[in-house]
Amino acid sequence: MFVYYINVPLNEEGVRELDNLDKNISNVATFELNEQEYNYLRKPLGLFSKFDKNFGTIIDVCEEERIIYDDLDKAIGLVQKERKKLKEPEEKKALDIVEDSLKLAQKSKTFWEIDIFLGGYQNE
Repeated sequence: MFVYYINVPLNEEGVRELDNLDKNISNVATFELNEQEYNYLRKPLGLFSKFDKNFGTIIDVCEEERIIYDDLDKAIGLVQKERKKLKEPEEKKALDIVEDSLKLAQKSKTFWEIDIFLGGYQNE
């Protein structure tokens, strides 16, 4: 089973915690996507494809990718454009999670990170 975590450092200590893979990430906000939400975002020409194209990421299983602070405005704009194509309630929830996490990264003046891996909780 894959897990889909979005991590946002809340401050410089949170950046250090993520960079050092600390077990205690008390200065990091973690958002979780379920498989259905991830699959919606990962669909061909979906939001994550747009992130990959615009930011040089490869958002996929067993990958960890970041969107740096300078790119957060553009990422939020891409989410808002994608929102105009909504068809299902699950799609709205997935976009809400991504947009909320991007806005928190912007407010915190840090970055947005997605980590997709096989297994249980990331700090075990």
